[in-house]
Amino acid sequence: MCWALELNSLLLRNNSITHDLATAYQISDNIVVLYRGAVVEAGDVELVVKQPHHPYTQILMSSIPLASAERTWTTETGIGASGLQLSGSAGCKFADRCPSTTVPCLQAVPPLFHTERYRVVSCYLYQSAPALAVAEMGKAFTEPTR
Repeated sequence: MCWALELNSLLLRNNSITHDLATAYQISDNIVVLYRGAVVEAGDVELVVKQPHHPYTQILMSSIPLASAERTWTTETGIGASGLQLSGSAGCKFADRCPSTTVPCLQAVPPLFHTERYRVVSCYLYQSAPALAVAEMGKAFTEPTR
């Protein structure tokens, strides 16, 4: 089965698809963060939102505005060029914008590393953790409580 169909099957089991992270946090037990169509992090919504591991998820979470009269608005996104050149599309889709890009990121797409019981991260920063196939991503999900 195609990995996209497997992911779709996992997502449609008591889950929602949204671009609104605040809503996802409020209504979901689990979350899947995608970058350019690729899973970068998935698992328990509490872990992924409050302690993101993947550099893209970290930047994404830090971009959510907080209500504060003292905070000034900036146009800086926190995502910039890494200085490393991508050779085709062999590597991580986030490598050209990631602040933590290394040579392996440019050579091959990282697998999903099972970094915690309820989390997987597609990033070579976590390559010491066991790898899972996309079809096994459900192992990182908690049982629905909401």
